[in-house]
Amino acid sequence: MQVQYAIAIPALWRPYSVGAGRRRLVRHDRRSHANRLARQSSDRSLERAGSAPAQISFFLDLISNPGDRERRRPQSIERSLPWSHDCRPDADDGATRSVGQGRKRIPSMKKSIVALAALLLAATPALSHSEMNMTEPADGATLDAVPETIQLKFTAPARVMKVEMMHTNGAASHTRAIEIPTFAMVDAISLTPEFMGAGRYEVNWRALGEDGHVMTGSFSFTVEGE
Repeated sequence: MQVQYAIAIPALWRPYSVGAGRRRLVRHDRRSHANRLARQSSDRSLERAGSAPAQISFFLDLISNPGDRERRRPQSIERSLPWSHDCRPDADDGATRSVGQGRKRIPSMKKSIVALAALLLAATPALSHSEMNMTEPADGATLDAVPETIQLKFTAPARVMKVEMMHTNGAASHTRAIEIPTFAMVDAISLTPEFMGAGRYEVNWRALGEDGHVMTGSFSFTVEGE
């Protein structure tokens, strides 16, 4: 004959018999232990994932407030996001270094340019400023006879471009162009004009200096002997 006992425990745990009740209690304890292990494993997974509810709350707040993008990210999200400090490239430091190095290179580049310009100036020969040195006959001279040649002498090489000679004898006046034998840069040039006897001669000349400036001048002499 099987005896049933009434034990003062909740209805969920109340057995119908001693043997059956023990087996049911043991089976229920095993299920409870498995559920606890599952919950603990789930909690640890959430902690490693960086608190998923906190992430969802942060992104919902970011979408609803797009202007407040400087809001501080939760620490758990900061650790879980791919741009966290653990894996983010050191871009700021690189940019700062590159800008700083660029600023340091600018003065050195200026110094290099100045030094290069100085070397070029030193290597380039200086161009002298040409001027008229003297003429033959001299300006204002009085001659007994017409000269054989007219000479122009410069302080530096020059290219004679044009020479004209005007002869005046009393009321008559004539102007003639003098042929230039060479257009090279020369220190002196000798001209052979066609003289017209006694009278006053005025020579007007035009030349180009070695440094590129244009020179003009004139001189005169008088012939009395003829």
